[in-house]
Amino acid sequence: MRSAVDNNILLDVLTDDRNFGERSRRAIEGALSRGKVVICEQVFAELAAAFDGEGDLLESFLDDAGINLDPCTRESYLMTGRIWRRAGRRKHPRRVLPDFIVGAHAWNQADCLLTRDRGFYRKCFDGIRIVDPSSI
Repeated sequence: MRSAVDNNILLDVLTDDRNFGERSRRAIEGALSRGKVVICEQVFAELAAAFDGEGDLLESFLDDAGINLDPCTRESYLMTGRIWRRAGRRKHPRRVLPDFIVGAHAWNQADCLLTRDRGFYRKCFDGIRIVDPSSI
């Protein structure tokens, strides 16, 4: 099983968020016990901001956590564009294109998405399997 991880889950762990940090850590550990855990380039870039551009520290964190960078396929990017055109600008005006990249990556290249943002991803990516640590 391949589990994609949204940035909010990783930031919960990195910041030791008092509400979600432990649950998000357990969700990642559970996903690792079932298979491979991946992030797309967008999540990697968002994490780079949290690491103040320190690539070596970010790489060490991902390696230690057992999380792999899994670049988006052409199909994932095409899906991003289709869903953004169809729903993004009208139905989700506060959402930015990168949110749609994360969803398309998970839908096309993983079996589930670990995120606390389940409503948005379920509305836009029909049939996506969501694992929400905040409901565990």
